Amino acid sequence: MLTNAGTIGRMAIVKAIPETSRTTFQKSVAILRPKNKVAKSYYLYLLLKFHLREIIDLAGGSTQSNLLLGDLRNYKIKYPNYEAICALEKNIMPIFQLVEIKGMEIKKSIMMRDLLLSKLATLEN
Repeated sequence: MLTNAGTIGRMAIVKAIPETSRTTFQKSVAILRPKNKVAKSYYLYLLLKFHLREIIDLAGGSTQSNLLLGDLRNYKIKYPNYEAICALEKNIMPIFQLVEIKGMEIKKSIMMRDLLLSKLATLEN
């Protein structure tokens, strides 16, 4: 997904799992799916990140920036053959998985910190 209005360019990979199959997003979010046998999710994410400045420059709008889906569809990016993409994806997937795990650990740590601080605050009274 890619935000295409307001703050343009925020991206996330949404996993194709049962919990996300019925997920809906605001109009300000473009859902981008890699074409089968052409690209893969992590590669597409990195490719868009690399070209993000150019993509943001496509946005128009007088009051609020807005990236039209038609402009996004017409934006051309060169990429290697599918086999090279699959090889890269195989190498980068563990990195993305580690980042995801560390992110979950940080969230849990913050929740634990907040719980402990609230317990300490009630003990002092």
